[in-house]
Amino acid sequence: MADVYNTVGSGLGLAELRVAKAIGQIVGFQHRNQLPVPVYINFNNTTTESMEVQNGRKTNHQKVEINVAVQSPISGVSGFSGTYAIPKYADNKMGVFEGDRFEYPVGTGNYYYVRGVVEAKANGYIWKVPIEGETSTSLGNRS
Repeated sequence: MADVYNTVGSGLGLAELRVAKAIGQIVGFQHRNQLPVPVYINFNNTTTESMEVQNGRKTNHQKVEINVAVQSPISGVSGFSGTYAIPKYADNKMGVFEGDRFEYPVGTGNYYYVRGVVEAKANGYIWKVPIEGETSTSLGNRS
């Protein structure tokens, strides 16, 4: 009987992993001075550089490239009202701009800021966004 539970559990675990990869991760997104909202993203690539800034203090600088789902205003997206995609009318100053903030994982205070050019993919329904974040470790304490 234990083999049956192990087989079913392994199958469910693999299915959940495939679904998470397909739909992406939920992160917090804050556009300019708007309230943060949850959005789905997929990760493209990540690079991390570590350097010792001063004696006993180390800084990790992370560059991440993500894909962000985008919806047109016709689909019922009314600004940043808590949807899982970003509205795509940039002429109203909505969308993703340099300096906007992503929080990953949600609720942890790990902030990544948009740095660089946002590129449209898939006929504008996905935006490739470069973000950067930095964390410091001081005498074994993360800050």
